[in-house]
Amino acid sequence: KELGVKMNNVRERLCELQRDVTVLRRAATPPLAKRHLSIARDCERLDDTLQRYHVELDRLRSVFDTLWQEQLYRIHVEQDIFRTQMSDIVNLRTEVKQLAHVAQQLEPYVKSLSQTNLEDMANLQALIDRITVMQQSADSQKKFKSGRRLKCSD
Repeated sequence: KELGVKMNNVRERLCELQRDVTVLRRAATPPLAKRHLSIARDCERLDDTLQRYHVELDRLRSVFDTLWQEQLYRIHVEQDIFRTQMSDIVNLRTEVKQLAHVAQQLEPYVKSLSQTNLEDMANLQALIDRITVMQQSADSQKKFKSGRRLKCSD
């Protein structure tokens, strides 16, 4: 901003000098020459200052480019993670809706089977208990018979 103000000041003074030279048509007049020299020096100083800023900005460009590239990379990674999470959530919600629909379709069958199954389960449990008792009885008889054989052999 400060350089812009200085630049405008030089620009205005140069316009005044140009107007005076045009009006007077005497470039050799001492006040005009002095003003011209002052403006030329100010232009040179401004150019030197701008050159230093330009060199400094060129030096900083690579630093900023590296920082910006790293930030862009992080942003892209975060965007990819976000998109993946959104996609996963959408897919999971779709799957949950499908599962809920299937469960809803199975509900009448489950209810009807649950009522009849209670009776069947009681009968099945009684049958399992009888089989277990029979197996235990058969195992006891085998042990008894093998025990008798051992005693008879002695």
